[in-house]
Amino acid sequence: MSTSGENVPLPTVNEVKGLTKTEQLINFLRTQNLGLEDKHFNILREQEINGVSFLTLKVDQLMQVGLKLGPTVTIVELIKKIKGEGQGLPYKKPTPLLYSSGLRWNYQLDQSLRETLQTELLRHYQHHKNGERDKIHIPIYLFISGLGIGKSRNATEFHHTAVECATKDSELRSRLENAWVFNISYENGNSLRTSEQDAYLAVGTRMLLQLCSGERTLDDIIGNYEPPSPWDVLALIAKYEDKKLKDATVILVVDGLHNIMSNRNDGLNKNSSVYRTLTNIGDLSLSKTFVISCCTATTAGPIENFIAESSRKRVFLPVPSLKPPTVTHNGIIKDVFDISDPIIRLLVSDCGGHGRALEVLENSLSQDNINNFNISDLMGSLRNTLENLYKQAFSYTSDEAKQIVRAVLTHKLLDLYQPIIKSTLTPDKVTRTGMFRFEKIGNSNYGFLTMPYIWLWIMVGQLADRDDPQLQHWRFDDYEEHLSKNDKSLATGQQVDTRSTRSNSEQWYVKCEHDTIDVRKCTHCIINGVSAPHGDVFLGLDTPGGVNEIHQYKLLNINSTFTQKNYDDERKKSASEDDYFIFFTTKDNLNIELPRNSGIVYKQNWVAYFGPFAGRAFIFAAEGPPNINTAGRAQLELVSQVGKIRAEQIITKRPFHDIQDAMNKTGMPTKILNRFKYE
Repeated sequence: MSTSGENVPLPTVNEVKGLTKTEQLINFLRTQNLGLEDKHFNILREQEINGVSFLTLKVDQLMQVGLKLGPTVTIVELIKKIKGEGQGLPYKKPTPLLYSSGLRWNYQLDQSLRETLQTELLRHYQHHKNGERDKIHIPIYLFISGLGIGKSRNATEFHHTAVECATKDSELRSRLENAWVFNISYENGNSLRTSEQDAYLAVGTRMLLQLCSGERTLDDIIGNYEPPSPWDVLALIAKYEDKKLKDATVILVVDGLHNIMSNRNDGLNKNSSVYRTLTNIGDLSLSKTFVISCCTATTAGPIENFIAESSRKRVFLPVPSLKPPTVTHNGIIKDVFDISDPIIRLLVSDCGGHGRALEVLENSLSQDNINNFNISDLMGSLRNTLENLYKQAFSYTSDEAKQIVRAVLTHKLLDLYQPIIKSTLTPDKVTRTGMFRFEKIGNSNYGFLTMPYIWLWIMVGQLADRDDPQLQHWRFDDYEEHLSKNDKSLATGQQVDTRSTRSNSEQWYVKCEHDTIDVRKCTHCIINGVSAPHGDVFLGLDTPGGVNEIHQYKLLNINSTFTQKNYDDERKKSASEDDYFIFFTTKDNLNIELPRNSGIVYKQNWVAYFGPFAGRAFIFAAEGPPNINTAGRAQLELVSQVGKIRAEQIITKRPFHDIQDAMNKTGMPTKILNRFKYE
């Protein structure tokens, strides 16, 4: 009889495999209190069974060598327990797929993602119920886009998003609410190990890791268990819950599929590991079990350059830009960034809704108060950090990069499916990376290519030819200029009537601050003298008849009124009948019927007129001069001729009732104090 103790812990598979001698195995079995006798051990001894062969034994094999059914079942059940096949395993909920600071931000479910899933999930379930389980009807869901866009966050929330989108079918919603959800990753410490020969079985291993969370590590499972398929793991849960597998609902999310690629073209090779793995994951959904499979992958180029075409249905899920993020604390929703501060509003805007860029910005701002930063240095540091993180993010040639940059900066009208300038580089291909956006005009295929300002800055810096005449004079570290309210352009030393006349149609010399300009040579844009009763800015147009283009600028607050008569009066005093007149204001909701050769730029069409980065200027155009009594240190220092010393002086001497009070308390010149408002 065996002599054994109670509650002896089971060994691991590797520990049993280490019992290389038959007597070692028999001594182990004696400790397990199995009720086996010496005659049973003698049979094992005669067959020279060791630890490795023991784990492979089946019922028929043991009975063929003389064991009765009773001890046979006892031994087989012990083998199952050692291999983790005993009574199955309970389901455990998944953990997040990311651990960056953005995880605490409230999730933003984009309308385009909602609409896509509402349609596709319902179709998927209907095909499943109807038995139409083929790759033409049953999709695999994919988040494929550029680095740091938010794929892992969207994948983490995929289960909750699916439930929220299943509003039109209560049965589907109920199944999704009670689904076994697996969030498995090839990132964050769970990369494919060199000992793992099959990336698809590695999915099963990581599913098992979720069920054993807190008890075993990935390396422990790989070292002690035969690689399970996803079905093996699902069968363990079904056995534990005494449930038929065909009645289960499973959501499998696989994050970071690109990490199992050996080279960037693997996805185009249908014999590669990554392509076979993606196919096998998709095949899980073709069974009687209702399985929803979703994968994420990072690409720096068009999707068709990442993965080969297939007749299998693929649903490419959008990864939209983020709005300024919020957090919920004690039931109260708060902004992550103080966007009431125009400086922070500009910084957030320049990140263009890019998740990782916003995280880096938040981490930078958390180190100190915004008022203690030099803004240009802060954004330069942010730019360098992102550039180091995303060195491979823009896999374009220098020529392709120039095409993209020019299209963005010039606000060029493009067809989504036609080449930007030449070759096959279309907006459709460019935007699939998630690093760029295409803003359509209505329901047409026409629109404008846009990108976050911070990416434009990085992309231009990486161009091989910065001497391109269209780019060489551009400066992108312009944060100080935005708050500097003095105009560095060449202004006239006098007030000039900006209307074209017969007498000035051939030649028109205007004395400016440093030179005398012939307007008819059409080489200068001239700023009129302060408080001139005519246009604010004018230039000669290279057209027959010697006409001008005149600009008039008005800062109108929310309570200001501006009527048709006001517009007509502004035009009459600034432009002749044949001149082109444009009125600029930050006000909105203006109802003006435009005369011939006239235009108006206001809040509603500001971006359409100025281009994709007009919002950066509008932040400060609408803000007006900073309030001297409330502006922070950084905002004060960005005003022309106000450095650290004068900013400190203002902070210690304020509040000021008016400009005279400020002049008396600080001794600063009026021309500096005029750059503030007093409220």
